Amino acid sequence: TNYPGMVKEALCLLWAAHEGLLEDELIDLLSVPSFGLSPFLLAAKELLTVNNGKYKIFHDSLRTAIEAKYLHHDAIKERFHLQLAYYFEEKLSQLSENDAITRSRIVEELPYQLTRAKEWFRLKECISHISVFNELITTRSKFEVKRHWLNVGDRYNAGESYQSSLKTYIESKPSPPSLQNTLFKITKQLREMLEYEATERLIIHELLPLCESIPNNDVMIAKAMYRLAQTYWNQGKWEEAEPYCVKSMHIREKVFGRTHISVGKCLCGLGEMYVTRDPKKAEVWLNRALEIYQHSVGNDHHLVSRILHSLGIIASSTNDFETSIQLHTRAVDIRERTLGASNPQLTSSWENLGAAYYMAGKQQQAEAAIQKSLNLNLSIHGKIHPAVASCYVWLGMINDAMGKEVKGEEYSRQSKEILAILQSAGISLVERIQD
Repeated sequence: TNYPGMVKEALCLLWAAHEGLLEDELIDLLSVPSFGLSPFLLAAKELLTVNNGKYKIFHDSLRTAIEAKYLHHDAIKERFHLQLAYYFEEKLSQLSENDAITRSRIVEELPYQLTRAKEWFRLKECISHISVFNELITTRSKFEVKRHWLNVGDRYNAGESYQSSLKTYIESKPSPPSLQNTLFKITKQLREMLEYEATERLIIHELLPLCESIPNNDVMIAKAMYRLAQTYWNQGKWEEAEPYCVKSMHIREKVFGRTHISVGKCLCGLGEMYVTRDPKKAEVWLNRALEIYQHSVGNDHHLVSRILHSLGIIASSTNDFETSIQLHTRAVDIRERTLGASNPQLTSSWENLGAAYYMAGKQQQAEAAIQKSLNLNLSIHGKIHPAVASCYVWLGMINDAMGKEVKGEEYSRQSKEILAILQSAGISLVERIQD
C-alpha cells in the first residue's frame, strides 16, 4: 500500500466507533484520498457491514482479534477514542443550525467516545450543549441523556451546566418559540434528574416570562405553570404548588372547555397533592378527572391508571385494603398492556400494589411486587434515587413482618445509605405529580 499503517489505523478506528464510520469520516481521520481508502474497503467488505453509509465491524470475533493484535493496553484504546472525540468535537464547533445529518452523527459518537476516554469535563460540556441536548432528546431519549449524566456523576452539576449553555444559546438570538421549546425540554429533563431548585429557577426566571411575552400563547403559559406546580410539589412546597396548578387548570378550561383531557391532568395533579393531606378533598378532584378521562380516552388508558393508583392509596388510608389491592392491580394491568412492562410508570404501580398487599398482611405478594418495582427502578435510575430508597424501606418492613430480621435490617441499612446521600445533595423523598 502507498499508505503505511492505514489498515491498522482504519481497523482500530472502526473498533473504537460506537455506530460505525462514514467513508468521508474515515478519509478525514486517516488523512488519505478516496482512491487510497477504496482498496481497503473493498478487501474488507466481508468483514464490515454498511448501514446508512456507515461502515461497522460485523463480527465480535474480528473485534476481539483487532483488540488482541493492536490494542493490548488501555492507553492505546484511549488514544483511538480520543481521536474520534476530537474529530467530532471539531464537527460540533463548526456545526450549522440546519445541518441535521452532522448533528445526528455527533450525537451518535461524541458522548460515547468521551465516556470511553473518561473525559468527564468534556462529556459534561457536550451533553449540555443545546444542539446536542435537543438532538438527544428528539432522536434518542431522555433516558440516554440521564445515562450520560450518571456517567458524569457528581463531578459536575447538571443544573449549572444547562444554565451556562442556555446563556450562550440565548446570546445567539434564537426565535422565541425555539427558545421556549428548548426550555420546556431542559426543565423536564432537570426535573426528571431531581434537580428541582435548578428547574424552579429556570421556570420562574426564564420559561414563564418568555411564555407570557409571546402573543396568543395561553396553552404554553398553562403548561409552564403546571410544570412549576410539579416542581414545587417535588420539593414538598404544597402551598406554592396548588395556586399554579389551579391557574393552569383555569386557563385550560377557558381555552379547551371544562371536559378537555388537559383539564383532567390538572385535576389529577390537584388530587394527588391532597391524597395524604385531605383524602376527601382529593377524591373530589380525582373523580372529576376520572370522568373526563373515561369520556375522552376510555376505561383502559394509562391516564386512568394514574387515578386508580391515587384512589387505591385513599382506600388504604381508610383500611379498605381489598379495594386498594383491586384498584392497584387494575392500574398495573392497564399500564403493562398500554405502556409495556419496562415503562418507568410501572415503578410506582408495583410499589403501590406492594404497599397495599403489605398493609393487608399479604407479605409474600407484597415482596414480589416491591421487588419488581426495585428492579425496574435500578435499571432506569441507577442505585442512588429516592424511588430505590423507598423500595428498600418497604422490603425492610416486609421482611421484618415475615420474621426475617437480618434481611430486613440489610434492606433498612441500604435505604438509609441512599437517603443520606440524597439528603446531603438536598433531594427529598417526595412523590411527583404527573406530567
